[in-house]
Amino acid sequence: MEQIKIVLGAYIDANILLMLALFLWLGTRFILNRAGLRHAYTAHLRLLNLVFAAVILSPFLTLILSAAISRLMPGTSFNLADIAVAYYLNGNFAMKASEFEIILGLRARFTENLLLSSAPLWAGLRVLLLAGAGLSAWRLGCHIRKLRHFLHGCYKWRRSGRVDLMLSDDITIPFSARGLRRFYIVIPSAMLTRPEELRLVLAHEFQHLRGGDVTWELGLELLRPLVFWNPGFALWKRQIETLRELSCDQELTRHRGFEPRAYATCLLDVCERSLHTRRRTGASLPTVALLTAEIGPKGSRSGKALAERITALIEAGSGKSNSFMHHLLILPLVLVLALGALAIHKPGDWSHDRLMLSSIINLERLEARNSN
Repeated sequence: MEQIKIVLGAYIDANILLMLALFLWLGTRFILNRAGLRHAYTAHLRLLNLVFAAVILSPFLTLILSAAISRLMPGTSFNLADIAVAYYLNGNFAMKASEFEIILGLRARFTENLLLSSAPLWAGLRVLLLAGAGLSAWRLGCHIRKLRHFLHGCYKWRRSGRVDLMLSDDITIPFSARGLRRFYIVIPSAMLTRPEELRLVLAHEFQHLRGGDVTWELGLELLRPLVFWNPGFALWKRQIETLRELSCDQELTRHRGFEPRAYATCLLDVCERSLHTRRRTGASLPTVALLTAEIGPKGSRSGKALAERITALIEAGSGKSNSFMHHLLILPLVLVLALGALAIHKPGDWSHDRLMLSSIINLERLEARNSN
């Protein structure tokens, strides 16, 4: 049971850290925009991916940082609970020690109740979490099976290294996907009659493969069953999806010789054909499509995303693309995340300050007993 508590504690830490990382990223992006780097989409995306990787690697970063602090600054603690205890012992909090201990123990009691309590509230919460994770995993498995079935029904047109170029009569929007060893680019068969558009689309999808976007998408979808309830994950994924398309567009128009006007026209044409031909393929996850074209309740979001991409194609040409400032921000962001992970980590139970707090609590209890 103790091992399960440790795993659950690490899981809670990771979700808290994900929210912290999201706020850090939003603040960092605001600073970059103010510095005239609003249109440095590729550098933005790389920085965002590095921050997310730091969240995943936070347990290791915590161990490294903790060892460094204990060596360089013995006796120093960055744990929020230990800092709160020290402030209390210095007389900064006006409350009884027993009441303060109750506040400190909220997280431990939450973990204990979530694992062991038979009360309807906690039992229902366990059922909801397990059911939500199971449903998310089941949906992901269904999408992957549908995607595999769809790819088997496509015509293999060409092969380039580890990439298979596939043709399909059942789609209007090109997309790229991957398996364990091979990558796939699927394009509508009708696009073969439009060579210029085909050239642009293939360049777009190959750029996604070069940037690792398909692998990132797969990794994020595999994580979804674990963090399906965390709004920070949904916001983070939306940030990545937006930036990867803007980055891909920018790379093609700045470094691959595609004219922004022709590129924007291609996006609009593909979107228009998709809205006129609403075919379902089941090839929805985990893939990276040229664009999303939806109607109905989600249509406004897709239209806004397309408008943002076309606006970026027009405006990004005059924006700064130097990524030097992004490189300068990597180390501070990773350091802040490591400190955050250390701050929310479960503290040791028998530090000097905690022994002092325990002694005060015992004295309060003895005084209360004597007064009765």
